[in-house]
Amino acid sequence: MARVTSLEISGYRSIKDEIVIQFPSNAPLTLIGENNAGKSNIVRAMDLLLGEMWPSSKEPEDHDFWNRDSQNGCIQIEATFSDMYYVDRENNRVGVDRFVWKHDASTDGENPYFKAISEHGEERYVSNNMRDQCICVIIGADRRLSYQLSYTSRWTLLSKLMRKFHKRLAQDESRVERLKGKFEEIKQIFNEVDEFLEFQTKLSEKFGEMFQGMSYGLQIDFSAYDPSNFFHSLRVFPEESGHIRTFEELGTGQEQLLALAFAHAYAKAFYGGIVLVIEEPEAHLHPLAQQWLSKKITEMAHDGLQIVITTHSPAFIDLLNLDGIVLVKKGDGSTNVVQLDSRTLTEHCIRFGADPERAQTDTILPFYSSAATEEIVSGLFAKKVILVEGKTE
Repeated sequence: MARVTSLEISGYRSIKDEIVIQFPSNAPLTLIGENNAGKSNIVRAMDLLLGEMWPSSKEPEDHDFWNRDSQNGCIQIEATFSDMYYVDRENNRVGVDRFVWKHDASTDGENPYFKAISEHGEERYVSNNMRDQCICVIIGADRRLSYQLSYTSRWTLLSKLMRKFHKRLAQDESRVERLKGKFEEIKQIFNEVDEFLEFQTKLSEKFGEMFQGMSYGLQIDFSAYDPSNFFHSLRVFPEESGHIRTFEELGTGQEQLLALAFAHAYAKAFYGGIVLVIEEPEAHLHPLAQQWLSKKITEMAHDGLQIVITTHSPAFIDLLNLDGIVLVKKGDGSTNVVQLDSRTLTEHCIRFGADPERAQTDTILPFYSSAATEEIVSGLFAKKVILVEGKTE
C-alpha cells in the first residue's frame, strides 16, 4: 500500500508561501510549535487531500485563503507518495507520484483542480482505488473515535475497512453461499420472538397493500445481513473483564489507545495505506502515561504505521528521530516550518566551532538525546531561550 513521503502547502489559511514537510520512514512525524502557529492548518490540509470528503467537492471559503483573499488567492496542496499505482487500459501497473489539489481564483481554469500525476508526469483524474490506497484518519482533540468506528458514513475508518473485507470475501462464491445460509439460521432465531414476527408480518402486509396497484412490485424483509457488504453487521465494542462496554464508558485516554491499536491492525492487514493523525495525544493523560504512549507510538511507527501528531508535551519529543520533528512557527503573520536531519545539524555544529573529528553524523543525535532533560527539550516549545550555567541560576 501507498505511503506519504512529503506534503507541500501554499496559500492555505495561515500558510502564505510554500512549506514542505518530509515524512520520515518508520518514525512518527511530530509537529510542535506554540498556539496559533499553524499546526492545525497543516492537519486540515492533509484532511482536505486525503480525508473522508472528496477533495474536488470542497469549495474553499474566504477564510481558507491566505489573508482571507479569495479573489486573488491561490491554494495548492500536494502530497507525494511511494508505492501508489493504477492499472491502465493495457492492464499495466503505473505508479502514481502525487496528488495535487489547487484552487486559483485568478484563472479561468478548473476550480478546484484535483488530479493525480503519474510517475511519467501525466495528469489523471483521481480514482476511488487510488485514494483507498492511502487514507488519512484524524483523531482530533475532541476524540471522536465513536464516529470513526461507526457506519455513520461510507468514509469512516470502519466503513472503509469492512468494504475491503467484503471485497476479499466475495471473491469466493462458495464462501458467500455458506455465509448466506448461516445468516438465514440467525434470522430464524429472530423469528422465534413473537413480537418481532408479528411486527414483520404486519409491516409487510401494509407495505404490500400500498404498492398493490402499481406496475412494479416491492416487498420488504428483515435480514441478518447486508448482501452488498456482509461485514456491515459487525460492530466494534470495547471489552473490560469479559463485559462489553460502550465508547461513552471509556476515558479519552483509553479511546486514543483504541484508535492507535485499530489503525495499527489496519496498516498491518493491508500493508500500510493509512496515515493516523492524533492532535495533542498528551490530552487527558498523566505525565507517566504520556511517556508510555510516546514509546508505543514510536513502536507502531517502526512497525509500519504512518503517524502524525501535534503536541505541546516534551514527552513526545525523541531527538533520535530528529528528521521527524517539524517546528511550526509564524513570522510576519505567515506559517513556516523548520525540519532538520543529523547531517544538517552536524554541519551547523562544525560551522560554529565543534571539532570535526568528534562531530559525526552517526553520533550527534545519540549525544544530544542522552543529555536531553525535560527542561532542555521544553525549550523547543519556547519563543526565546535563556542559557544559564546550572539549575541554581
